[in-house]
Amino acid sequence: MKSFKQYITETSVLVNLIDKHDDPFSFLASVMDAMSDGTLKLKTRGLANARELIAAWNKKKKRKIKLGEAVNYLAEVIKVPISVGDTVLGGKFKNKRIVVKSIGKNEKGDITINGRPLLKYRIL
Repeated sequence: MKSFKQYITETSVLVNLIDKHDDPFSFLASVMDAMSDGTLKLKTRGLANARELIAAWNKKKKRKIKLGEAVNYLAEVIKVPISVGDTVLGGKFKNKRIVVKSIGKNEKGDITINGRPLLKYRIL
């Protein structure tokens, strides 16, 4: 049985992603996309996955990634499947249909829809 480290260094999808990207942060973002759409079959193990992916990148490329930078980047990357013009449920009981007019961030860093925090809505 292969260890996780051996598995990720021998996975052709991951090797192709490392070869394709010169920027380490775009590499991490594409790995997250590949994991979500199922082309890269890795268990979601949080920081352990990030550590091993960074080690695989550092082994293959000359430009090194520091773990702290990668963790900060991954914390910033939040993808919400909502775009302007979509309908979400809002209001006290989350039963009123509201059309998304703007998506942004507030001073605390929360994602906002129409000026209100994302947690005040339910996605249809």
